[in-house]
Amino acid sequence: MKSEPVCKDLSEKEKLEILREIHDSPLGGHAGITRTYRKLRQFISWPGMKTDVEQYIRVCEKCQKNKMTQCHTRMPLVITDTPSTVFEKCSIDIVGPFSPSGSQYRYILTVQDELSKFLIEIPLEGQTSEQVARAFADHIMHIYGVPQIILNRFIFKTEERI
Repeated sequence: MKSEPVCKDLSEKEKLEILREIHDSPLGGHAGITRTYRKLRQFISWPGMKTDVEQYIRVCEKCQKNKMTQCHTRMPLVITDTPSTVFEKCSIDIVGPFSPSGSQYRYILTVQDELSKFLIEIPLEGQTSEQVARAFADHIMHIYGVPQIILNRFIFKTEERI
């Protein structure tokens, strides 16, 4: 490994210009502290250079906005229950509104079996609890039976009754 030239008499302005050139240029790509320091060390060195690199990057606005923080907190494992038969557990959701089709359908009720991942899409004119319940009964319960567990991602208005 070749030794880099040591410059002891650089002004603060010259150091900033060098750091800007190595770190902020398109080739520098706003690399982190370690990468910027290693790249800089290939060409030049000065006393306290590592500290100068750290301070420069810590106040770099682009780096702070785009910084990927490493979160070391782990979420506790949650035991999930796997259904033993199809349509024992299913998820439902409503997608829309879309521009009306020829039949005035503006929403889609999606129903997915949690075991097989089988997906059924049912067109809806509206998203009232009555319309959703009717579509679910006609297209799911009458064909596949009543699921033990239904997971939904929407909330009906409290004044509506099924």
